[in-house]
Amino acid sequence: MPEKIGDMLVKNGMLSQAQLMRALREQKKSPGERLGHTLVRLGYIGRREMVEFLDTQKVVNKKKSWIEKLLASFR
Repeated sequence: MPEKIGDMLVKNGMLSQAQLMRALREQKKSPGERLGHTLVRLGYIGRREMVEFLDTQKVVNKKKSWIEKLLASFR
């Protein structure tokens, strides 16, 4: 099972567990909003940081996936 974006951000020290939990609660209030957008909207991570992180993950995973879809939504 692929690792979730929130867990990857926490693991990489870009987000705290508390911030992730709050963002997940906020995301539920906006059906259809991707977690990456919620994190940027809350100011927990910058848009540029998110794009760079997703680009890095895309290279690491070397396959088209949900990471590419989320990355495309920021461009």
